Amino acid sequence: MSIKIAQALHQVMSKVSYVQKSGKNAFHGYKYAGEADLLEKLRPAMLEAGLLLIPSIKSVSPIDEHGVTTVQMEYTLVHKDGDIWPNVICAAGQGGDKNKNGVGDKGLYKAITGANKYLLFKLFQIETGDDPEMDTEERSGRLAKKDAKEVYAKLQQEMNSCSSRETLKEWGKNNKERINVLPEDWEDTLRIQFEELMLDIKQREAA
Repeated sequence: MSIKIAQALHQVMSKVSYVQKSGKNAFHGYKYAGEADLLEKLRPAMLEAGLLLIPSIKSVSPIDEHGVTTVQMEYTLVHKDGDIWPNVICAAGQGGDKNKNGVGDKGLYKAITGANKYLLFKLFQIETGDDPEMDTEERSGRLAKKDAKEVYAKLQQEMNSCSSRETLKEWGKNNKERINVLPEDWEDTLRIQFEELMLDIKQREAA
């Protein structure tokens, strides 16, 4: 184990304990902490501690029938003085780019973004909320992954079939209960896909 990296991790976690939620998500109707919110707080603390996180792609799945790409990422923790963490850190991400015209080419990039964001939140154990002591409620009644596959696939299919922002917002509001029973990481992935699809539709409508 690298003592320098362990100390650097401790330093970053001491400085960045939570990230304020600034985005409004129509998917669930609550605020969320986006990637920009996270990096604004985390990157300066990592640089000050001399901590680097180097990503690489381990594998990329073929695009599935719902237009979703799954990527397996590997990350290497490095200290600026040259120490390297002995174990590779792994994270997975999913990204969809399916629209009424077929499947686009942004799924991989969305999957990488999702994996990066999830890894950073979990690696540094960062809380999100308007107050660091809030947002602690945990929901019960989630499905096991083996039981949630069909629900998850159906939700992705329905979401990707939405062709306007209003339709997508309405879909999000009408499916809260179905979404809330998904495994937490699958719900996070679906939320990221929702945000990215909303942005894609907005860009298409403006073109």
